[in-house]
Amino acid sequence: MRRLSTALAVASCLTIGSSCLPADRASTDATAAADLAYSAGKGILEQASSFSQRTPQQIEDAIAYFERALSFDPDHASSLNSLGYCHYWLAVLAHATDPPKVDPAKWPYHVNAALSAWKRYLRIGPPTSRIYYLIGELHHTRGDFAQTAHYWELAAKMGGAHPYPHQLVDLYELRLKDFGKAEAVLREDLRRQQASARPGMQWEAERRLAGFLLRHGRTEEGIAFYRRRAERTPTAWSFSEMGRVLEYAGRPAQALIWYYRAQERNPPFDKYLAEAIARARAKLRRQRGEEAAPPP
Repeated sequence: MRRLSTALAVASCLTIGSSCLPADRASTDATAAADLAYSAGKGILEQASSFSQRTPQQIEDAIAYFERALSFDPDHASSLNSLGYCHYWLAVLAHATDPPKVDPAKWPYHVNAALSAWKRYLRIGPPTSRIYYLIGELHHTRGDFAQTAHYWELAAKMGGAHPYPHQLVDLYELRLKDFGKAEAVLREDLRRQQASARPGMQWEAERRLAGFLLRHGRTEEGIAFYRRRAERTPTAWSFSEMGRVLEYAGRPAQALIWYYRAQERNPPFDKYLAEAIARARAKLRRQRGEEAAPPP
């Protein structure tokens, strides 16, 4: 509370146009004045514990002080970084909340202001994976996927929590059609999960890579992951998953073998397996009928 009170007292002295500030800037210690203005803006933000709990007005008020700090010292790194976060959150409140808490017409302005502040910051301050990720996210919302990839790659190299592998895969596979990079991300994620010795996370990484391979016609490679899983963990679930991927690959006869194996390990014969077996049988009948039919 004492820290907040001090910051708010400073804020009252730094109000735009206040007589508390010396008129002769030449005699003012610019760095000290910038630090005071920055502290005032930070004090306003600290009235709530996170950006998601702050009101648009609180964020706007903090922006005024960060801009005041930059008028004294254009390279005040902390103010540039905080200005970037403030405009980022106002862009989120204008674009990603329902209903919007900020006028949606202001969304482009806040996006551009956040990008400008952070890019100025990165010329003078230490980079962080979080800033790189959020810059990439802003470019993503604008449809600039090449810039998104550039900044997300920088974030990933720094080892931050974001972007998640599936975000990079979606970006490369769906937006940029760079399937080589998408596969590289999936294989690197699998390598990390194998090193972590967490079986559940390893299987999720294997399944994501297998799904990618199946989507791109590399059927045998994709199926191999499910087969190894079934051999490593012989459960009703892994057997039914093996059956599902074989069914997806157009091999209902082989799928039925695995579904029956799953049924043996799951005596109650649950609804999922019953439906899967009926579906695979129907596909097998159609397949055999088509094969037996005379050519047109």
